[in-house]
This record gives sequence, C-alpha cells and structure tokens, in this order.
Amino acid sequence: MKTPVAALLLLVLASSCLGMGFGPATVRVERTWTIVSSGGYYFEGALAVNDSNQKVLGIETDPPMQVVSDQEGNIRLRYNGTESTLRASAVVLVDFNSDIRADPALGRTWPLNATNLTRWNPDIAAAADGLAADTTLETVRNITNFVHGYITYNDSYFGRVLSATDVYAVRQGVCVEYSHLTISMARYLGMDTRFVSGFVNGGGWQPHAWAEIYVPGYGWLPVDSTFGEAGMLDNSHVAGEKGRDQNDVFDIVRSLGPGNGGLRFNTSGTAEFINQSNDPKGRSLSFVFDGPAHELNVTLENGRDDYVFGMYQAQLSGAGGVNESTVVLLGPYENAAREYGLDFSMLKPGYHYTMPLAASLDDASVSGNLSLDVPALPAPGTNGGGNEPAQACPTAFLLLGLLVLYPSRQ
Repeated sequence: MKTPVAALLLLVLASSCLGMGFGPATVRVERTWTIVSSGGYYFEGALAVNDSNQKVLGIETDPPMQVVSDQEGNIRLRYNGTESTLRASAVVLVDFNSDIRADPALGRTWPLNATNLTRWNPDIAAAADGLAADTTLETVRNITNFVHGYITYNDSYFGRVLSATDVYAVRQGVCVEYSHLTISMARYLGMDTRFVSGFVNGGGWQPHAWAEIYVPGYGWLPVDSTFGEAGMLDNSHVAGEKGRDQNDVFDIVRSLGPGNGGLRFNTSGTAEFINQSNDPKGRSLSFVFDGPAHELNVTLENGRDDYVFGMYQAQLSGAGGVNESTVVLLGPYENAAREYGLDFSMLKPGYHYTMPLAASLDDASVSGNLSLDVPALPAPGTNGGGNEPAQACPTAFLLLGLLVLYPSRQ
C-alpha cells in the first residue's frame, strides 16, 4: 500500500543565520564625516561609549583629532581645521552580562520630566499604569513586552522621528519610535531613562537605537523593545552615544570665520565583527511532552545567583500550534515552567506524528521531537471501540515544519 506523503519544511535557527550571539564580541566601528566648507571649521562628533556593557579598546582618527569623554561614557572627537573628510574607528569589546542582585520595589512617587519626543498623554499614562508591577524589574519586563508587541515595524518611518504620543497613535515606526515610547512609559512611572544611539547587526550592520532604564541599586539596564530584549542584549549592539532622546544625540560643525555660509556636512558609519561568540550565561532549558494528555512543558532554568532577563522563544508549527516570543525575568536559581495545552483534534486517525520542537532563551536552546500516535478508527462493520493501536493501520510519518526566527533585525 502506498504511504501518504507530507511536505517537510526546513528547520531554521535564526541565531546562526544572523551570526549574532549573546557572548562576548569584539566589534570595529567606523565613522566618516564629509564637510563642505570655504574656510576653517570646528567639528565635534560621537564615536563610541565606555560603560558596563562595552569597553573601547582602541581609537584611530584621520586626521588626528582630540578624544574627549563625559561622565556618561560618551567618547567624542574634536577637530579644528579645513580637511574635507574626517575618519575615525574604534575597536569595542561588547559583553552584556548583568549582575542584578535585587529587584527593588517600584517607587512611584511622581512622573519624571520628559522631552517633547518622550512626553506622555492620558492614553500612554493609562497603558503604563496597567504595566506597573510591584517591582522595578517586573515593570521593565512588562514595558518591553508591551512596546515590542504594540508597534508594527515599518521602515518607511526611517528618519521621521515620531514622538511617543504620535507613535502610540499610529502604532508604527522604527527603532527610534520603539525607544521613545519605552522611555515615555518608564518616565511616567518614575523611572529614569536614557536614549542610546549606535549600531546593530541585522544580517548587515545598520544604525539602531534602544533605551536604558535606571534600576536602583544596580544602575542602567539596557532595554531594546524593537527586538524584544532586555538586560542582556545580543552582542551586535554597539552604543555610539547616549542622550535624552533622538534629538539629543548629534554631531556639530561650526564655522571658525566669516564668509562660510555654505558650510554643511554629512556622515556615514558602519561596523563589523572582529570576533563574536555564543554563551548561555548560566541559563538552560528542558522540555517534557505528555502525549496522552496533549501537554507540553518547557522549563526555563537560571543557574545564576542573580536576576536575569532573557528573550524566550518557542515554536511548534502545525497541529497544536506553539508560537511564543517574550521577555522573561528569572530570579536567582529560579526555574519557571511554560505550559502548553496542545490541540490535536485535526490530526488524522491511524497516523504516527513526529513534530519538531525548539525553544531558546538567548543562547541557551533545546530541541527535540514530539511523538504522537493517533488511534485508528474501527473498521466498517465491526463493533470495535477504537482501541486498535495506530501501528495496525498503514502508518504515515508527517513531519510538521518548524520555523524559529528572532525579531526582525531592524
């Protein structure tokens, strides 16, 4: 007898396709400024940041420029002269590895001041109130997940720079809009914030923005609502400058003499991995499938003695249908279960099903096959009770395709 044939979809692990991970990475950042000037000018521009998540190992400039830094770790370049092209590069060691020892209560005394781009309206305030939890870290998790799911990424918004109130209304934007809404909600709830401008790898390097939220007793926690990451961002995030919002990160060119009314400039930049690595950083996953009960249980484990965030994803396509992507928060040595009741009502009797499953928590991952036998229906003209084993009927192996993708690297 012929065996029914089913299509097999390709299994894709996005982390390997995108070439990014959550372990240490060394990245070279390059920036170029082209200046049109009829005389001497003063230039000041951002290059990179020194902070707890990245260390600048070396800087080269052409022509020679003055290197200065501020209390927030912003490294800027200064130049007086007439050169038409300025170039600079920095080698940066990136490693987002938080060490959060406490989850302080959310101290909601009053909202913090906001800029024109990060102010809130009653709708944002009401949404933020619904996301406020008892503790700061839980609230950060809630805001990250909300903004990530609320806004639809639309690259036609690149360069438009919407305020938080505008993006809340249109529910579309790029990384700048995700960041402005994240900052707006956090500041309304009394949490201090910073806007971060830099680069990220999305299959190719591109400009990017994310936020930082201040956690009492810890410091500045990175939050990228565009990708749905918090705490430990992937190692393609390279910060170039920090400020209050998009309008607060900028370069300066100023004429040093009269008759220079045509002064103008443009800038470009890119980055590249020198090396990069994966590292589960003390996290792991496991799963148990109860076929008769149609229940899947995925356990997330934190083997560290501190609080950790992670981007959790699990997907099982086809019958049953698991498709989850969310930021999770695990306490010291905490295990958390994600339970799924699967609906196999559409499966055909008399078949054996093998369903690939994969789940990840940043670089920690687990995969395997869920096996299920669907009992055959009794043959016509018999009084069987449907207890004949599936193996007694012609068996087909239906491989349900699995596709696991990280959020669009935009």
